[in-house]
Amino acid sequence: MEKMNELKKEILEATSIGVASHIDPDGDNLGSICALKRSLELFGKNVCLYIDDKIPSSYQFLPGIKESSKIEPGKEHDLFFALDCADQGRLGERVGKLFEGAKTRVVIDHHLTNQGYGDLNFIEIISSTGELLYELLSAMELPIDKQVATCLYTAISSDTGSFKYDSTSPRTHEIAADLLSYHIDLNEITINLYQRRSLAKTNLLMKAMENLKILEAGKIALTRISLDDLNNAKAEHSDTDGIVEFIRDIDGVDLAIFLKDSKRSGSKISMRSKGDIDASKIAMKFGGGGHKRAAGASFNGNLDQCQEAILKAVNDEINAGNSFN
Repeated sequence: MEKMNELKKEILEATSIGVASHIDPDGDNLGSICALKRSLELFGKNVCLYIDDKIPSSYQFLPGIKESSKIEPGKEHDLFFALDCADQGRLGERVGKLFEGAKTRVVIDHHLTNQGYGDLNFIEIISSTGELLYELLSAMELPIDKQVATCLYTAISSDTGSFKYDSTSPRTHEIAADLLSYHIDLNEITINLYQRRSLAKTNLLMKAMENLKILEAGKIALTRISLDDLNNAKAEHSDTDGIVEFIRDIDGVDLAIFLKDSKRSGSKISMRSKGDIDASKIAMKFGGGGHKRAAGASFNGNLDQCQEAILKAVNDEINAGNSFN
């Protein structure tokens, strides 16, 4: 409570507040930052929203998401928020410098691997940053309206797989019920998150199925997408979203692994688990993290090298006793 009171005091005194997404932003991240920006503005504060990456089409419906501020090197904020960002590096170089230059830095996150790199750290291992932000806004008596509720519901729904993951608790459902009481457009959220797919994304999914490998007697599903695959499908990097979940849902698969060429350099690893194996333990071997059922990491090498390394790491984890059902 003392830390929360300190944050409320910082908000009251701040004349300039920054709120930032991380690189490769997802629904929990984007929903949370848009919710916080709107709530603070309703509270009478001046807020700069920083999104230094392409916004996936699925989230462009979020209220306020197109109000991103231009990044001005050297700009100083009294208060700066990093949400759903497990480490400072995920803010990216330009936003990271703004974060470092702020008078007070606040981290709000739900990832187990977050070590607390802010001056004020609110880290709780729950379903989503959206759920944690709801609790903070409510406790500090900051405004929640229909737009804030839309953003928070989107954040929670996207990071719980529409309330399917183990991290979903009775409290998660209680919060969702309260957000629904603001008469948010549930149909709009559902269509954008779960019922739309471009032709380019469909072509990419088909390519991922061509590349699919089933290993360990059907327990592991692995697929990959190269930059050439992406370009041939006329797709964007965000169009790879959902591939790892798609192969996870194959009957008998306990661990799904998706590899892709990074936008910058090297490769990206995404994992989803249904069995006893802990995806986050494997991701941490590559400097990544996440949760037991959903984790990811970056790899400094090409896709062939990445595939060899990740399969070795999975095998090591199995040999260590973290086995499949």
